[in-house]
Amino acid sequence: MGRIIPIIVRTIRYRFLLIAGVFPYLVGVSYAYHKTAIFHMAIFVIGLCGISLALLAVEYINEYFDSRNGTDHIFSLERRPAPSYYKFVGFGALLFAFFIAVLLTAERGYPVMLLSLIGGFAIFFYLGPPLKLSHRGFGEVTIAFSYGVFMTMGGFYLQAQRIDFSVIGASIPASLCILALTLVNEIPDYYQDRLAGKRNIVVRLGRQKTAYLFGMALILLYTALIFELIYGVLPPLCWPILLTLPAAFHSFTTAIKYHDQPLQFIPAIRGVMAIYVISMAILSLGYLFA
Repeated sequence: MGRIIPIIVRTIRYRFLLIAGVFPYLVGVSYAYHKTAIFHMAIFVIGLCGISLALLAVEYINEYFDSRNGTDHIFSLERRPAPSYYKFVGFGALLFAFFIAVLLTAERGYPVMLLSLIGGFAIFFYLGPPLKLSHRGFGEVTIAFSYGVFMTMGGFYLQAQRIDFSVIGASIPASLCILALTLVNEIPDYYQDRLAGKRNIVVRLGRQKTAYLFGMALILLYTALIFELIYGVLPPLCWPILLTLPAAFHSFTTAIKYHDQPLQFIPAIRGVMAIYVISMAILSLGYLFA
């Protein structure tokens, strides 16, 4: 059980990113309804299918490249490459997501394709050569922008069919929360990432400094939330998000205390996952019923 439990938790914390991108999309759709009082069900469903395919592509393409780089099996005496079908599933999902982007571009306008191309770039080059953004210390920022600003903006544009930079205010909590989640998620993998040559932020700064950086990301998140709530960027119904502050503090203190003990570190990751889901749900409902 001592070996099985970490494997299960590790799988859950990575697979969480498979659905994490759906939440900013929902925030963007809710914000569009808040601004226009219009909701296009067919466009919403087609867009959700495209987002889901893109997230599936992220999952399998990252697994494929991680396997080729040896990151996931760096401590294994027997190299176990990812099954060959991972590559076909990943790039196949990306191709189908592109077809949906073409369909939506024809229906809603060229910004859909622009945002889709940015997303495709991030999906492939996060681990793919020659850029390998995660190996160069840009992976965390790439995830924050992709799962925050661009996902939210995409959801908004599909419904409102216009560019409105006020949506950035709605996307900031998602970007900062996913940044915090990415940082805390990488800390337990410090040694295997370092041995595999993945020079991400944790490898560059070390586990303890990254734990403090994680705390700074949380501080920025709640500072932004308070500022946006006070000045009306977020609707009044979103004030309950601040009730997650104790969970954030607990995650931070756990990360600082157990940054070098992966098993004891797990509650820090679970806490931020819960904060992310709760916050995105409140944001979506807050804009929907404001």
